Amino acid sequence: MRLHATLILGAALVLGACGGHLPPQAGTARVDLLLASERGMENVVIDSRHAYLGLSNSAGGASAVWRSGRIIRRSSVWEPLDLGQCALGPAGGLPLSTPRLARLEGAIWLFQQPGRPGEHARCRLERAAGRFDVRTEGPRDRAEALPGVMSHLHIVSFLALRADPANMLVAGADKGTGRPYLGWSRDGGNSWTDLSPILPGYGRAGLTVKSTVTSLMQDPSGRVLLTLNEEPGSQGRLLMLTLAPTAR
Repeated sequence: MRLHATLILGAALVLGACGGHLPPQAGTARVDLLLASERGMENVVIDSRHAYLGLSNSAGGASAVWRSGRIIRRSSVWEPLDLGQCALGPAGGLPLSTPRLARLEGAIWLFQQPGRPGEHARCRLERAAGRFDVRTEGPRDRAEALPGVMSHLHIVSFLALRADPANMLVAGADKGTGRPYLGWSRDGGNSWTDLSPILPGYGRAGLTVKSTVTSLMQDPSGRVLLTLNEEPGSQGRLLMLTLAPTAR
C-alpha cells in the first residue's frame, strides 16, 4: 500500500528549552510521505548498499524487515527479507511488537521483545544469504528514551544535523494529547519550533489516539528521514523532512 502526501507548515510555535513559550518565529518545514503501511514502523538503518525497515506483526501476520536501495524514494521497490526463527508471530491477543534495527560492529542487528516462548530477542543479518539468524550473544540495543523538552513530552529520538550541529531535531509524542511530536532548534537548543502540526496523525488527537514519531535519521545524502505510527504499533509512515535554510 502506497500513499503520497505533502504537508506544509508556515509559522510554527517556538518552545523554550525550559518549557516556556516564546513568540512565534517565521519558518517553514515540509514532510513528504515515502511509504505507508498498515503495520507499525520502528526505524530505518542504512549500510553501504541498502536501507532496511522493520515492520510490526499484526493480529494475523508475523513481523517483517524490508530492504530497498540505500537512497529511499517514493518509487523505491522494497523486498522482504527472510526472518526465519527471528520473526515475531501473529499478535493474536497480545500487544503489537515491532523489531528495532541497528547497525553495530559492521553488521545489521535486530532487537525485539519476544511475546511467546520460542521467539528471540536478538538476531543478525547474514548479508550473503539475505536472512536473519538468531544470536544468543552480541551487542546490546543502544536505543534509550531521552528526557522531554517539556514535561508532557515523551522524547524517543534526537538528531543533530551533520552539516550544522546547531540544527537539532527531537521527536516522540505528546502524552497529554496523544499527538506525535517533532521539535526543531536552529540555535543549539536555546529555543524550539514545534513542527508537530505538519505530521500525519496530528489532527487526530483524542483519548484513544496515541500517534508517535519512533525515529529520526539522516541518510547518506543528508536528507532527514523519520518513522511515525499513527496508532500504537500500526499505521506506519516513512517520511522525508525538509527544513527551511537557516540564516546566519
